[in-house]
Amino acid sequence: MRYFLFFLIMLASAVMNAQDQKRVAVVLTNGNEYIGTIQSDDGREVKMNTERMGLMIIQKMDIRSMKTVENEKQIVQGEFRNEGPFTTRYTFTTNALEIKKGENYAMLNLYGPEVHVAVTNRLSVGLMTTWIGSPLVLAAKFTIPTKNPNVNFSIGNLAATSGYIQSFRGFGNLAFANVTLGNRLNNITVAGGYFMYRGGGKENYDHAFVVEDSSSQYLSVSPFMGLPKPVRGPMFSIGGIARIGAKASFVFDSMVGFFTHEYGEELPPVTLQEPVYLVSNGLYRHEVVMRKSYSSAVFIMPGMRFQRDERKAFQFSLAGILVRDKGETISAPFPMCSWFYRF
Repeated sequence: MRYFLFFLIMLASAVMNAQDQKRVAVVLTNGNEYIGTIQSDDGREVKMNTERMGLMIIQKMDIRSMKTVENEKQIVQGEFRNEGPFTTRYTFTTNALEIKKGENYAMLNLYGPEVHVAVTNRLSVGLMTTWIGSPLVLAAKFTIPTKNPNVNFSIGNLAATSGYIQSFRGFGNLAFANVTLGNRLNNITVAGGYFMYRGGGKENYDHAFVVEDSSSQYLSVSPFMGLPKPVRGPMFSIGGIARIGAKASFVFDSMVGFFTHEYGEELPPVTLQEPVYLVSNGLYRHEVVMRKSYSSAVFIMPGMRFQRDERKAFQFSLAGILVRDKGETISAPFPMCSWFYRF
């Protein structure tokens, strides 16, 4: 009986010790990273059995972060792969994975900054703009997880204003929904939405009439002059991320849109025969009729992301844009560089 009790005590001790010795990834303040098991921790120093250097004694003040290795897939080529909030984003589009509360991030692009904050584990809000502070875009995303951790859905909205450009008259909106297949390290996302934007300038439409004299001085303007008709139409995107190494990932993003726009086209002037008050000669009438145009735009954005630690990452994309409007096709390179910061 004595030996049996001794055996149970030793077994319980071994189990508890095994539970305490979970694999951890330790990052030091000098940037060095070690993976292994913690042997002891007296509050001042940590005795760690590392997988590359063997037994090490590390001062607690020299440790920047210590994370438990939850999944073997987090270890790539002997290094710990961070997940964090950056994995919820591609270049322009986002996936259906949640930004966990407390994992807020900022993203600095060549065209301007943006900030995204997790209100809850499922709801995040953000603000995007340019370096001149206009236009402004308010972003919101609500994630919908399923019983399968590799299948997630989300819905979201981007509401934009032209800001102080055009005196806040321009505005737009993009409502979207997407589905993401995969985990934070390797996934693909398919999304669809509806886009609408109206500029803040003014134009003539709805069979408006503008009267001018021979010196091209406008004498009367039709009351039909106003804000332009909005550009609107469906948009689709496919994005994904694939782990290449512990600190590098291939990132792909794309967007395709099909848009319709109604606009006023001024017909050649017609000489008016009837007299008009305060006009003696050289009177013309310009009739504006409505036209409808169809256009499409394609963004292709392959790139690479390098994440040295959980708080910073750098990404570049060799992007290109192709626009077809009124029978003409325009293409141009659109390279992008982005810097991620968690806060």
